[in-house]
Amino acid sequence: MKTKTPVLKKGNSCFSQTAVKMGAKISISGPPRGLYLVIGNGPIASLVSGAGGQIVMRFTADKLLAILSYDGFLALNRESMISRIGPVNLDMERFKQLSQGLSKSVVPSPGAT
Repeated sequence: MKTKTPVLKKGNSCFSQTAVKMGAKISISGPPRGLYLVIGNGPIASLVSGAGGQIVMRFTADKLLAILSYDGFLALNRESMISRIGPVNLDMERFKQLSQGLSKSVVPSPGAT
C-alpha cells in the first residue's frame, strides 16, 4: 500500500508544528537590490513604484527595467497585473564599451544632407 507524501506549504499546520518542535527558523532571502525586467498586462509603473522600485528604463507602458529589493520582487511576482518578472545581469565592462560607442556615434540633425 502506497502512502501519500504530504505537500508542505507555508501556513500548513503540519509544517508549523514540525518547525516549532524542531526549533526551525526558515529564512529565504535574495540580494539586497537587483535589476529586474518587469512585463505586465497593462501599465505597470505605479505597481513597480508602489513596491519600492526605481524605474531605470521604460520600453513600453507594460515593459520596463527596474531596481528592486528582493521583497519588492516577491511582492510584484504575486501581482496579477505582472505577467513576468526576472533578474537581469549586465556585464558592466561590455555595457561601458557599448555606452562609449553609442556616445561617439553621430546622429545627423534634421534637414542635414
